[in-house]
Amino acid sequence: MIPLAAINQLAAVYRGRGRNEAYLEFAQEHFLDWLRLEGLFEDDAVVFKGGTAIRKFVLGNEGRFSTDLDFVVADPIYADHILERLGQRLTHEGVTFVLDKYDAAARKGTWHAETAEHGSSLPASLDFSSRPLLLPATYPERARIPGIERRFLGFEPVSPPVADLLEIVAEKLSRFRRTMLGRDVYDLARRGGAPSRGEARPGSRPCAHQGRAGCYRGGGRLGQG
Repeated sequence: MIPLAAINQLAAVYRGRGRNEAYLEFAQEHFLDWLRLEGLFEDDAVVFKGGTAIRKFVLGNEGRFSTDLDFVVADPIYADHILERLGQRLTHEGVTFVLDKYDAAARKGTWHAETAEHGSSLPASLDFSSRPLLLPATYPERARIPGIERRFLGFEPVSPPVADLLEIVAEKLSRFRRTMLGRDVYDLARRGGAPSRGEARPGSRPCAHQGRAGCYRGGGRLGQG
């Protein structure tokens, strides 16, 4: 389950706003924990990447909120297994994951979470790439996000294999040359001048403005993965 106190603690960072985003953040953690229990992170079978990985393992709450979950799979069979289970309304620790849309050929979809206490979460995309990583996966420490801890989650925050930051940034740069997305501009700018872990940038503050990718407010940003 996802305690209300956990959602409130993270939403408080956004001055009481962003409860829907906080709810999804905790749902993401439950999904990552299910992947761990399935053994899908073993031997780098599934590797975490993208904007959400940057938030959870590099920038923490100094980064933008990211809705999307992006992974690299060693074999497409792993992506097929995950999407098939989601299509069956997978439930883990009181959180049910529902697959809303599914592109079998592209191995991507849109999902949302449901709980008895909080109803449906914001929708989010799920994407799997079978293109091999150029650099070995890494196992970084978690960046600090309020509430993402055992006493609220009921389990230790997962430490999956994560694509090397250089490769994540290179992929964003490559995409940026084809399609300019506000979220990529933000990730690249923040990573280029990111404070060290635990160090806040003077005058910065996170944002829970419920807008589309490309919308900025203050020192923080809400966006997709």
